[in-house]
Amino acid sequence: LMIRNIPSAYTQERLLREWRIDGIWDILYLPWNAKLGCNVGYAFVNFTSKVHAAAFQEKWQDQFLASFPAERPLDITVAEVQGFEANIAQMRKKRVDRIKIRQCLPVIVQNGRRVDLKK
Repeated sequence: LMIRNIPSAYTQERLLREWRIDGIWDILYLPWNAKLGCNVGYAFVNFTSKVHAAAFQEKWQDQFLASFPAERPLDITVAEVQGFEANIAQMRKKRVDRIKIRQCLPVIVQNGRRVDLKK
């Protein structure tokens, strides 16, 4: 899913406090603008099943995140790229794995543990 209207002050670590690693998703990526030092206002989350994705969308659509005020509620849509392998391939194609700051890298989860994109 693509989640829009994420307040610019949010980091991936802050999102992880609200969207815990609990087995329903395996990729969370919040693109970061290094020049401005903030996120770009949207994130991608890949879910382990369509049921989990639909439940997440139902819960969070038109809602607000807790930590920072926002003018607009979250807007959740189906992302263009679907599936774990397809998302990893897309990130490698876009050279996301060259990002040097760990907190800007996508959060990838396998077997309940966070792993690096390069693996």
